[in-house]
Amino acid sequence: MRDIKTCPSKSKIQQAHIDLRSLYLPTDFIKTYGLIYKEQYSILIEGSPPSQTEGTLQVTNLIGGLAKMYRAYDLQIEDEVGLDIHNDTVIVVPPPNRLKGSLAAPVAALGASSSISQPPVPPASTTVFGRQKLRHVHIPEFEPANLTGWNPETEADVFLVFGMLSEYTDFRYCCGISQDLIDKLGYRSTTKPDAILVDRATDEYLMAEFKVYSSDFASNHNRDDVDVLVCWIDDSEEKAKLPPRVVSLKELREKAVKEGDIPLDEIS
Repeated sequence: MRDIKTCPSKSKIQQAHIDLRSLYLPTDFIKTYGLIYKEQYSILIEGSPPSQTEGTLQVTNLIGGLAKMYRAYDLQIEDEVGLDIHNDTVIVVPPPNRLKGSLAAPVAALGASSSISQPPVPPASTTVFGRQKLRHVHIPEFEPANLTGWNPETEADVFLVFGMLSEYTDFRYCCGISQDLIDKLGYRSTTKPDAILVDRATDEYLMAEFKVYSSDFASNHNRDDVDVLVCWIDDSEEKAKLPPRVVSLKELREKAVKEGDIPLDEIS
């Protein structure tokens, strides 16, 4: 792995970057290499082993999709990472002394001072796919459009908001779940989850449920049948009845707006 000191540019980690799974690219770096705002770029995270991901460059100079980096490295505020470009791929070089044991190691998702809650990642063996030994079926992933946000009133609305904010989470949207897919997988549950997500750090399939309010989950779902609950508002007082990973989109959106990554005029 290259020395950070030899990289042509550097970026300092801030709490907002940790919260939003993103990184700030200096303006000079963007201009020098001709990067285009709102374009998606491949990102190579140099390390042991190196990791490939992708993220969209926002007009605020933040590039997202870096859950793998924050899962693999215990990056702290004011830590520096190196930046470079090769064949239109953004190369990110984290400090090697911050490397954790492995990409799959459980870790607190955010810094202690953050108000956003994305719980520690459970070991791979505790996922629904792992526990039920579901069949290996290739499921093509969906690429979400660049949607603007609003206050969801239905689960379909929550899906669309997640499409806009997914780069700020540990997950990519894969597909909705049909009965045909359930039959192919051999999945067993009293109720059907809404979708399959992909863990950005481990590339595992995860069973997911979408709700406007997290308190609605326990009325018709068992926490052991779902890996991730994506909700607009996490209002449940019975956390033990929820899946191990809960994402509150309203909190993420407010953080992204505060940091200027989502213009206020795009929020109705």
